[in-house]
Amino acid sequence: MADKRREVWLQNVFLTQTQPPVELHDFIRHELLERVRLVVDGMPQAAEDMWFHKVFGWVVTARGRRACLGKIELPDTGHLEIGPDSYLSGKSAVRGSFRVSIGSFTAVAESNFWDSSPDNHPSHLPSLLNFQHESRWVHFNNAIDLGLAKEDSGLVNEISIGNDVWLGRGVRVCPGVTVADGCIIAENSLLRSSTQPYGIYAGSPAKLKKFRFSPAAIEQLMEICWWSWPLERIYANADFFSMDLSEFSGSLKGLVKA
Repeated sequence: MADKRREVWLQNVFLTQTQPPVELHDFIRHELLERVRLVVDGMPQAAEDMWFHKVFGWVVTARGRRACLGKIELPDTGHLEIGPDSYLSGKSAVRGSFRVSIGSFTAVAESNFWDSSPDNHPSHLPSLLNFQHESRWVHFNNAIDLGLAKEDSGLVNEISIGNDVWLGRGVRVCPGVTVADGCIIAENSLLRSSTQPYGIYAGSPAKLKKFRFSPAAIEQLMEICWWSWPLERIYANADFFSMDLSEFSGSLKGLVKA
Protein backbone atom coordinates (compact mmCIF):
# COMPACT_ATOMS: atom_id res chain seq x y z
CA MET A 1 0.00 0.00 0.00
CA ALA A 2 2.83 2.37 0.89
CA ASP A 3 4.53 1.60 -2.43
CA LYS A 4 1.30 2.37 -4.27
CA ARG A 5 0.94 5.74 -2.50
CA ARG A 6 4.53 6.59 -3.40
CA GLU A 7 3.86 5.68 -7.04
CA VAL A 8 0.85 8.03 -7.14
CA TRP A 9 2.87 10.78 -5.45
CA LEU A 10 5.68 10.41 -7.96
CA GLN A 11 3.21 10.65 -10.83
CA ASN A 12 2.00 13.95 -9.41
CA VAL A 13 5.44 15.54 -9.01
CA PHE A 14 7.03 14.26 -12.21
CA LEU A 15 6.91 16.34 -15.37
CA THR A 16 5.83 13.99 -18.16
CA GLN A 17 5.76 15.83 -21.46
CA THR A 18 7.81 14.79 -24.49
CA GLN A 19 10.78 13.53 -22.50
CA PRO A 20 11.17 10.71 -19.98
CA PRO A 21 9.90 11.51 -16.46
CA VAL A 22 12.06 13.95 -14.55
CA GLU A 23 11.54 14.58 -10.86
CA LEU A 24 10.29 18.12 -10.25
CA HIS A 25 13.13 18.91 -7.83
CA ASP A 26 15.75 17.99 -10.40
CA PHE A 27 13.95 19.89 -13.14
CA ILE A 28 13.83 23.11 -11.09
CA ARG A 29 17.45 22.68 -10.01
CA HIS A 30 18.53 22.29 -13.63
CA GLU A 31 16.62 25.44 -14.65
CA LEU A 32 18.16 27.47 -11.84
CA LEU A 33 21.65 26.24 -12.63
CA GLU A 34 21.15 27.39 -16.21
CA ARG A 35 19.68 30.81 -15.45
CA VAL A 36 21.09 32.02 -12.10
CA ARG A 37 24.55 33.53 -11.63
CA LEU A 38 26.18 34.46 -8.32
CA VAL A 39 28.13 37.71 -8.68
CA VAL A 40 31.41 37.41 -6.76
CA ASP A 41 33.96 40.25 -6.83
CA GLY A 42 31.93 41.94 -9.55
CA MET A 43 31.93 38.95 -11.90
CA PRO A 44 28.91 36.68 -12.56
CA GLN A 45 29.87 33.11 -11.73
CA ALA A 46 28.16 29.93 -12.83
CA ALA A 47 26.82 28.11 -9.80
CA GLU A 48 29.10 25.50 -8.36
CA ASP A 49 26.14 24.03 -6.50
CA MET A 50 22.40 24.58 -6.19
CA TRP A 51 20.55 22.85 -3.39
CA PHE A 52 17.27 23.13 -1.50
CA HIS A 53 17.30 24.04 2.19
CA LYS A 54 14.13 23.15 4.10
CA VAL A 55 13.96 26.64 5.68
CA PHE A 56 15.72 28.99 3.23
CA GLY A 57 14.72 27.38 -0.06
CA TRP A 58 17.12 27.21 -3.00
CA VAL A 59 20.73 28.08 -2.16
CA VAL A 60 23.28 28.97 -4.84
CA THR A 61 27.01 28.78 -4.10
CA ALA A 62 30.15 29.80 -5.99
CA ARG A 63 33.71 30.59 -4.95
CA GLY A 64 32.96 30.11 -1.26
CA ARG A 65 30.00 32.56 -1.20
CA ARG A 66 26.27 31.95 -1.25
CA ALA A 67 22.85 33.52 -1.75
CA CYS A 68 19.40 32.18 -0.85
CA LEU A 69 16.69 32.21 -3.51
CA GLY A 70 13.70 31.00 -1.49
CA LYS A 71 11.04 29.34 -3.64
CA ILE A 72 11.84 31.44 -6.68
CA GLU A 73 9.97 31.17 -9.96
CA LEU A 74 11.62 31.98 -13.30
CA PRO A 75 8.79 31.21 -15.72
CA ASP A 76 10.20 32.92 -18.81
CA THR A 77 13.54 33.06 -20.60
CA GLY A 78 15.35 35.73 -18.56
CA HIS A 79 18.12 35.18 -16.09
CA LEU A 80 18.97 36.34 -12.59
CA GLU A 81 22.25 37.67 -11.23
CA ILE A 82 22.50 37.92 -7.44
CA GLY A 83 25.23 39.05 -5.07
CA PRO A 84 26.55 37.13 -2.07
CA ASP A 85 24.55 37.05 1.17
CA SER A 86 21.40 38.37 -0.45
CA TYR A 87 18.21 36.41 0.08
CA LEU A 88 14.66 35.97 -1.13
CA SER A 89 12.14 34.76 1.45
CA GLY A 90 9.37 32.38 0.56
CA LYS A 91 7.88 32.53 -2.91
CA SER A 92 8.73 35.27 -5.42
CA ALA A 93 8.59 35.44 -9.21
CA VAL A 94 10.99 36.93 -11.75
CA ARG A 95 9.23 37.25 -15.10
CA GLY A 96 10.37 38.38 -18.52
CA SER A 97 13.18 37.79 -20.98
CA PHE A 98 15.47 40.58 -19.74
CA ARG A 99 18.10 40.31 -17.03
CA VAL A 100 17.24 40.98 -13.40
CA SER A 101 20.16 41.73 -11.07
CA ILE A 102 20.34 41.92 -7.28
CA GLY A 103 23.28 43.32 -5.35
CA SER A 104 24.87 41.94 -2.19
CA PHE A 105 23.35 41.85 1.30
CA THR A 106 19.87 42.59 -0.03
CA ALA A 107 16.78 41.26 1.78
CA VAL A 108 13.64 40.40 -0.17
CA ALA A 109 10.44 39.42 1.65
CA GLU A 110 8.02 36.89 0.19
CA SER A 111 5.63 37.44 -2.72
CA ASN A 112 7.74 39.92 -4.68
CA PHE A 113 7.05 40.11 -8.42
CA TRP A 114 9.61 41.59 -10.80
CA ASP A 115 8.54 41.84 -14.42
CA SER A 116 11.05 42.83 -17.09
CA SER A 117 8.56 42.24 -19.91
CA PRO A 118 7.26 45.33 -21.71
CA ASP A 119 3.52 45.96 -21.78
CA ASN A 120 2.39 43.99 -24.79
CA HIS A 121 -1.27 44.97 -25.09
CA PRO A 122 -2.06 47.36 -27.99
CA SER A 123 -4.67 49.62 -26.42
CA HIS A 124 -5.02 51.63 -29.65
CA LEU A 125 -6.14 48.57 -31.69
CA PRO A 126 -9.52 46.80 -31.70
CA SER A 127 -8.21 43.96 -29.50
CA LEU A 128 -5.93 44.14 -26.48
CA LEU A 129 -4.65 40.67 -27.38
CA ASN A 130 -1.44 41.07 -29.33
CA PHE A 131 -2.08 38.74 -32.26
CA GLN A 132 1.45 39.40 -33.57
CA HIS A 133 3.68 38.81 -30.54
CA GLU A 134 1.67 37.23 -27.70
CA SER A 135 3.51 33.94 -27.17
CA ARG A 136 0.46 31.77 -26.42
CA TRP A 137 -1.40 32.98 -29.49
CA VAL A 138 1.70 32.53 -31.67
CA HIS A 139 2.33 29.04 -30.29
CA PHE A 140 -1.17 27.65 -30.64
CA ASN A 141 -2.38 29.69 -33.62
CA ASN A 142 -0.92 31.67 -36.50
CA ALA A 143 0.57 35.08 -35.82
CA ILE A 144 -1.14 38.04 -37.49
CA ASP A 145 1.10 40.84 -38.73
CA LEU A 146 -0.19 43.99 -37.03
CA GLY A 147 2.82 46.11 -37.93
CA LEU A 148 3.93 46.22 -34.31
CA ALA A 149 7.60 46.39 -33.35
CA LYS A 150 8.79 43.76 -30.88
CA GLU A 151 10.82 44.95 -27.88
CA ASP A 152 13.57 42.36 -28.15
CA SER A 153 16.75 44.43 -27.95
CA GLY A 154 18.42 47.00 -25.74
CA LEU A 155 18.67 47.21 -21.95
CA VAL A 156 15.64 49.40 -21.28
CA ASN A 157 13.66 46.63 -19.57
CA GLU A 158 16.38 45.26 -17.31
CA ILE A 159 15.63 45.45 -13.59
CA SER A 160 18.43 46.24 -11.14
CA ILE A 161 18.10 45.88 -7.37
CA GLY A 162 21.05 47.43 -5.52
CA ASN A 163 23.11 46.44 -2.50
CA ASP A 164 21.83 46.48 1.08
CA VAL A 165 18.22 46.94 -0.10
CA TRP A 166 15.14 45.81 1.83
CA LEU A 167 12.07 44.95 -0.25
CA GLY A 168 8.96 44.30 1.84
CA ARG A 169 6.26 41.74 1.19
CA GLY A 170 4.36 41.92 -2.05
CA VAL A 171 6.53 44.50 -3.82
CA ARG A 172 6.13 44.70 -7.59
CA VAL A 173 8.95 46.11 -9.73
CA CYS A 174 8.23 47.21 -13.30
CA PRO A 175 10.47 46.99 -16.39
CA GLY A 176 13.53 49.24 -16.51
CA VAL A 177 13.48 50.15 -12.81
CA THR A 178 16.68 50.50 -10.77
CA VAL A 179 16.39 50.29 -6.99
CA ALA A 180 19.39 52.19 -5.60
CA ASP A 181 21.67 50.99 -2.81
CA GLY A 182 20.39 51.16 0.74
CA CYS A 183 16.72 51.65 -0.12
CA ILE A 184 13.69 50.42 1.81
CA ILE A 185 10.60 49.60 -0.26
CA ALA A 186 7.48 49.20 1.87
CA GLU A 187 5.28 46.14 1.47
CA ASN A 188 2.75 46.03 -1.37
CA SER A 189 4.46 48.94 -3.14
CA LEU A 190 4.47 49.29 -6.93
CA LEU A 191 7.77 50.60 -8.29
CA ARG A 192 7.30 52.24 -11.69
CA SER A 193 10.39 54.47 -11.58
CA SER A 194 13.93 54.26 -10.25
CA THR A 195 14.89 55.33 -6.74
CA GLN A 196 17.59 57.35 -4.97
CA PRO A 197 20.16 55.80 -2.62
CA TYR A 198 19.00 55.20 0.95
CA GLY A 199 15.48 56.39 0.23
CA ILE A 200 12.35 54.97 1.86
CA TYR A 201 9.54 54.44 -0.65
CA ALA A 202 5.93 53.37 -0.24
CA GLY A 203 2.69 53.35 -2.17
CA SER A 204 1.20 52.37 -5.51
CA PRO A 205 2.91 53.86 -7.35
CA ALA A 206 5.70 54.14 -4.79
CA LYS A 207 6.85 57.61 -3.78
CA LEU A 208 9.82 58.81 -1.75
CA LYS A 209 8.79 59.32 1.88
CA LYS A 210 12.16 60.27 3.34
CA PHE A 211 15.84 59.34 3.39
CA ARG A 212 17.27 57.00 5.98
CA PHE A 213 20.23 59.26 6.81
CA SER A 214 21.58 62.75 6.22
CA PRO A 215 23.00 63.62 2.77
CA ALA A 216 26.53 63.63 4.22
CA ALA A 217 26.12 60.19 5.79
CA ILE A 218 24.65 58.78 2.58
CA GLU A 219 27.52 60.17 0.52
CA GLN A 220 30.05 58.59 2.86
CA LEU A 221 28.28 55.23 2.84
CA MET A 222 28.28 55.21 -0.94
CA GLU A 223 32.01 55.94 -0.92
CA ILE A 224 32.75 53.30 1.73
CA CYS A 225 30.80 50.73 -0.32
CA TRP A 226 31.02 48.22 2.53
CA TRP A 227 29.06 45.53 0.64
CA SER A 228 32.11 44.97 -1.55
CA TRP A 229 34.37 44.20 1.43
CA PRO A 230 35.69 40.70 2.01
CA LEU A 231 33.97 38.90 4.85
CA GLU A 232 37.04 39.23 7.08
CA ARG A 233 36.78 43.01 6.95
CA ILE A 234 33.08 42.91 7.75
CA TYR A 235 33.75 40.76 10.81
CA ALA A 236 36.50 43.17 11.91
CA ASN A 237 34.11 46.14 11.77
CA ALA A 238 31.40 44.98 14.16
CA ASP A 239 31.52 48.37 15.93
CA PHE A 240 30.84 50.19 12.65
CA PHE A 241 27.81 48.03 11.87
CA SER A 242 26.34 48.60 15.34
CA MET A 243 26.36 52.42 14.97
CA ASP A 244 23.12 54.42 14.99
CA LEU A 245 23.39 56.67 11.92
CA SER A 246 19.93 58.23 12.11
CA GLU A 247 21.40 61.48 13.48
CA PHE A 248 25.08 60.96 12.69
CA SER A 249 26.96 63.99 11.36
CA GLY A 250 30.64 63.06 11.68
CA SER A 251 33.18 61.22 9.56
CA LEU A 252 32.48 57.55 8.95
CA LYS A 253 35.75 56.75 7.20
CA GLY A 254 37.75 57.31 10.36
CA LEU A 255 35.62 54.72 12.16
CA VAL A 256 36.20 51.97 9.61
CA LYS A 257 39.02 49.48 10.11
CA ALA A 258 41.04 48.58 7.04
